[in-house]
Amino acid sequence: MIHKILFPTDFSENAAKALKFAAEVAQFTGADLHILHAQHVPTVDVQDAAMVLDSAMYELKETSENDIQSLKEMVERRYFLKNVTTEVEFGFARDLIIDKAAEIKADLVIMGTKGSSDIFDNLLGGVTTNVMKNIRHNLMVVPTGAKFTKFTKLAFASKLEEEDIAKLDWLVDFTNLFNPELHLVHFIPKNKELNESQKAVISKMVHAHNQLVMEVVEGDNAAMAIENYIVAEKIELLAMRAGDRGFFEDLFHKSVTKHVAMHTETPIIVFH
Repeated sequence: MIHKILFPTDFSENAAKALKFAAEVAQFTGADLHILHAQHVPTVDVQDAAMVLDSAMYELKETSENDIQSLKEMVERRYFLKNVTTEVEFGFARDLIIDKAAEIKADLVIMGTKGSSDIFDNLLGGVTTNVMKNIRHNLMVVPTGAKFTKFTKLAFASKLEEEDIAKLDWLVDFTNLFNPELHLVHFIPKNKELNESQKAVISKMVHAHNQLVMEVVEGDNAAMAIENYIVAEKIELLAMRAGDRGFFEDLFHKSVTKHVAMHTETPIIVFH
């Protein structure tokens, strides 16, 4: 069950779109929502540095605290949330987000993406990319074109390894309120077959969740096969395990397929 959600914001338009997801998820799950803004320390001249820096930091923090308070009041009013907290901290965004997720024991971190480039870091945004690679908490990445739905159809791109069983349990628990159609999708290269270990994992997953739609997709490229499946099936939320940067790069690269709907509209949960 989701009890605590961490939502980092830089007050950008992309972050504002992702906040809608964070607020909706908090509303449906009854989770506490913690909104965090990471403020970079300003650069000042060496002469009179201490006095100037102190003044600049005070002004920046005051402005950021006013902005984040406005966000808190908006989500409380619009989504009827009662457990919303805010925080402004100076430091590097990646480190602050990772540390804060651990400190509050966040069940889910929700972040927006940046831009619509075919370059991985630019698409996700440098901060989101770095958080995704280093955080040890489950992360939901919300693309700029995503619109919140009640997740009636979702997919777990699984490698069919033992640790995926617990990830599937978490996903089912998280989305149980929406009663979705859940697809378990596994990519396999052409002319290959599932091994006995993978078949055993499927058996355990199906036994625990007998409403699973099991799909094995074949092809030459995992990201292309998964993306085509997501688009064709109109999947509203994709879940996958972290750790394979190459797969993510392929999945988010425009040249992989002519379909760009998946990575501009479909939120992704990254398991850690």
